Amino acid sequence: MSTFLYRLGRFSYRHKWGVIVGWLLMLCALGATAMGLMKPFATSTTIPGTEAQRALDVLEKEFPSSSDGVTGEIVFQTAEGTTVTAGAEGKAVREATDTIADIPGAEAVAAPSAQLGTVSPDGRTGMAKVMFDAEQPGEIDTTTLEKAADSADSSAMTVAHGGDAFDPWRRPSAASAKSSASSR
Repeated sequence: MSTFLYRLGRFSYRHKWGVIVGWLLMLCALGATAMGLMKPFATSTTIPGTEAQRALDVLEKEFPSSSDGVTGEIVFQTAEGTTVTAGAEGKAVREATDTIADIPGAEAVAAPSAQLGTVSPDGRTGMAKVMFDAEQPGEIDTTTLEKAADSADSSAMTVAHGGDAFDPWRRPSAASAKSSASSR
């Protein structure tokens, strides 16, 4: 075995450029073969019958174009001993989400729901998700949206909002103010 390795080493040293070209050709051939036999990339994965797949199916049903447009989240939190899905607080949350659904540009609104997993285990905190058909946050009337969300705010409930729709840095006026301030 040592004699074979000695001869291979000596040959490789004496014909170094031929060996380098040979290795490069072999590497290119392997790459071309791999590219030719490769399956196309998949943009989605499904695992039928799993809980995760059922959750993805519900999200697709509730938010048909979740990858497009602007999103917003509204978090409702009630006082101790009450829930966001029942009683006066539940009614206030439903009224707020119904009002948000009527805002021009609101494509889909999902109120807090234990079935969707958007309510905390104690029932005091829930998140409503809002999808808009707008491409940019600046295309949404956030004043009306905030007023509708805050209509549920009371001494028994706190309301907070977030997501692209409420991000002040993604709105055209804030972005231009930010860029002009940084250019000074």
